[in-house]
Amino acid sequence: MVYEFKFPDVGEGITEGTIVKWVIKIGDAIKEDQALGEIETDKAVVEIPSPRTGKILQLHIAEGDKVKVGQVMVTIDDGTGPEKPAAEKPAQAAPAEPPKKKSIGVVGELPSDETEFTLPISAKSAKHEAMKPQAAPEPGATRPAAVNASPKVRKLAQERGIDLSKVTGSGPRGAITEADLTGEAKQQAATPIGEVPKFKVQKKYDLWGHVKRIPYKSIRKTIGDHLSTAWAEAVHVTHIEEIDVTHLVEIREREKKNAETKGIKLTYLPFVMKALVKAIEENPIVASELDEHDEAIIIKEYRNIGFAVATENGLLVPVIKGADQKSIMQIADEIVKLADAARTRKINLNDMKGGIITITNIGGLGGIAATPILNYPESSIISTMAIRELPRYIDGKLEKRKVMNCGITFDHRIYDGAEAARFMNSLKKYLEDPDSLLLD
Repeated sequence: MVYEFKFPDVGEGITEGTIVKWVIKIGDAIKEDQALGEIETDKAVVEIPSPRTGKILQLHIAEGDKVKVGQVMVTIDDGTGPEKPAAEKPAQAAPAEPPKKKSIGVVGELPSDETEFTLPISAKSAKHEAMKPQAAPEPGATRPAAVNASPKVRKLAQERGIDLSKVTGSGPRGAITEADLTGEAKQQAATPIGEVPKFKVQKKYDLWGHVKRIPYKSIRKTIGDHLSTAWAEAVHVTHIEEIDVTHLVEIREREKKNAETKGIKLTYLPFVMKALVKAIEENPIVASELDEHDEAIIIKEYRNIGFAVATENGLLVPVIKGADQKSIMQIADEIVKLADAARTRKINLNDMKGGIITITNIGGLGGIAATPILNYPESSIISTMAIRELPRYIDGKLEKRKVMNCGITFDHRIYDGAEAARFMNSLKKYLEDPDSLLLD
């Protein structure tokens, strides 16, 4: 029995992805859950597991091409029913299938089979032939064989002057779909006899010299869209505090050796995260979001803390779930694993959900202050800067101290500067006296 594997609705507002690579080919025998290839969404690169055991009949999307939710990616023969050879199929149009009920997902109605866009890989190899001018059929001429197309598709083909006998169908059992007609119409009209094809030219230079173009898509475009929404919706204000982390540096150096014996890389981030959890308990308004529709401020009572990770394609924000219930070492171990998964684009989408506040550690690259944009709809984002050795007066005596600037950018619609200042005082208290953080 032929099974059509469609790109599923995975939620998170994802409507399409890009096929990175196929690890199987037409004719291969595959098992259920075996990897078929990799698909890149605007969140991550994930493996495509086979939903059935069987044989690959067709790959509908070429590597590098996009696939939309509900669109057929792979056709599999699962061996549960005999298939008639092509020569045995009757030379007549297949009856039109009754209209299928549309699926409903988080992105709305999914397209039906008749309106899906599918591009068989074999069609790419025939591109040169398809670009040749197509002569219209002579009046009264008979077709060499009937085609598999519904009455609706036949009518559209007649209106557009398309010869269905020269169209490769990508639907079930080779049926010609409306999408196939769109592609065929473009090919037949692409190069009239005697005319030179027109190409889109992108110059590699401007008035002043050479330039390089980088595609603005995938994660980079998603980040841009998200930040634009955050900047347009929230009212951003930043409050910055100086924190003496001399004792924190000492504790981290001491515990770092202990962590290495357990195979854990201990950075300052787990300490900041634990201090953040305690400061939120004293100032819960910072862990909130605004529901404008119901005119309510929603304060989150769970402690899922996000942290920004720089990848080749832009920032991703993994989330440590239940940070209040984990030790410094547990958080440190989880941070490393999630960060590695994010950088390799293998992170599970669920590991980037559910955050209540985000930490962005800019200090690894230097800097004394920053005004980050919110990870909307969260109301707050914490920025940690470089730790510097500076002279400071302690009890009237000048000493060299380890100092770090730390800031909170918040949505002024939700709370005010006084609340932000109180929160930063709490965070400062715990980071300047970090012994208690190790006790949890």
